[in-house]
Amino acid sequence: MRLWQNAGLATDQNGNLLPHSPRDLMESQNLSGFEEDKKSNELTWILGKIANYITAGDALVPTDNTLPRHQRPRIGLNQEHILEKWNILMDDLEKWHESLPVSFRGTARTTRLGDAPPGFELSFDTFEQIWFDLPLCAATMQSYHQAKILLLANEPQESTAIRSTVSARLRAYRHALHEVIYHAREVCGISLANSTDSFRINSVQALFVAGQVFQERREQDAVLELLSGIERDFGWTTRYHVAKLNDEWMKGREGNHVDRDGHGHESNWFISTSSS
Repeated sequence: MRLWQNAGLATDQNGNLLPHSPRDLMESQNLSGFEEDKKSNELTWILGKIANYITAGDALVPTDNTLPRHQRPRIGLNQEHILEKWNILMDDLEKWHESLPVSFRGTARTTRLGDAPPGFELSFDTFEQIWFDLPLCAATMQSYHQAKILLLANEPQESTAIRSTVSARLRAYRHALHEVIYHAREVCGISLANSTDSFRINSVQALFVAGQVFQERREQDAVLELLSGIERDFGWTTRYHVAKLNDEWMKGREGNHVDRDGHGHESNWFISTSSS
């Protein structure tokens, strides 16, 4: 933490973000990109905390998860304790989002038109294009949507000992599903509109996370084309991500009831958000 603080990240002793108060406010306002850099660094800090939360799981000692299954301790953290940590992270992320300056708002949303690349079934109007004035802001917002997907997909449930109903739990699942689809589509929409080299290279992990959300073929193909284009144009390998996504999607097709919509595209009744 000390290293981050020395680099300019304003946190308290518990790692919580603090409002930044530079000594010379007028001077800081004249520094081009100062606020954008600060907010981007803050999100990187939050993403690190999210990664630690996910990898720790319910183990009393995080390294226990690296042991073979039969050697792991049978005692873990209380579910309510894990949920409390999740709520803190979600609150941190939303407070960060609410504090963003106007430069982090998309300047326009458009529809990209054109033909699908050979071998793909996508149409370029699968997602809206989301434009930003600054590549840094585009990359940061894409990481924000990635963070939301990771948190929503890893939300712990209240203990079964606490009175709840089947309908209440299913409502929570449906809400989380609706939210992750929205954020996954935002990730792809930002990629479609922002084509700078640095942005595209930094978008690989966000696209990989977003791709795991989709079950419709057109959306899956869009992610594959975005990832494959990065390796084709820059030599930055994405073939692992492509292979892993294809493997995950195949498991989904084998394990879920999948039918076809009126246009002949594969769709899942529980996942699909398109209107019939």
